[in-house]
Amino acid sequence: LLKAEWGNTELQYNGKEQCPEVKFYDGNGKEVSVEFHYTGDVNAVNVGSGYKVRAELDDTAYQLDETTAECEFSITKAIMTAPTLKGDGKIVYNGNELKFEDYYELNKDLLNIASGGVGVNAGNYTAIIELKDTANCEWSAESGATGNTVQVKWSIEKAHLTAVWNGD
Repeated sequence: LLKAEWGNTELQYNGKEQCPEVKFYDGNGKEVSVEFHYTGDVNAVNVGSGYKVRAELDDTAYQLDETTAECEFSITKAIMTAPTLKGDGKIVYNGNELKFEDYYELNKDLLNIASGGVGVNAGNYTAIIELKDTANCEWSAESGATGNTVQVKWSIEKAHLTAVWNGD
């Protein structure tokens, strides 16, 4: 008789279908790998509670403890912060069009660049980032957001070139 143990049952909205993960354990507490599938609210996407999912074994060599087969879970709103710069914190002009999304941590499943996402010269820019789904996402109090958008100031530094004289 296998016991199902469910992972985190309070999930955060991520723009995709989700449900808690399940693992199975035998009577000695050892994890057992078995073929199974989920039934119930396996297509849950939106913020809400009272979702129910059930694990059904495909492997007939085992029987599942019915008291652990089902799980109730919820999905909470995603609390978003303003995107931050990746890496070393510098964007340097290289002669090409530079994109905000290439240099900033940006969850494209939940956020959209409304404007200001491309820079072509050294200088200062302002990207307007908006929530894709205001029913399931909101900005954190610290984000500096106005309504469903936040402004992120970003800069492209001038390129620093070095010439080498070869003596001719």
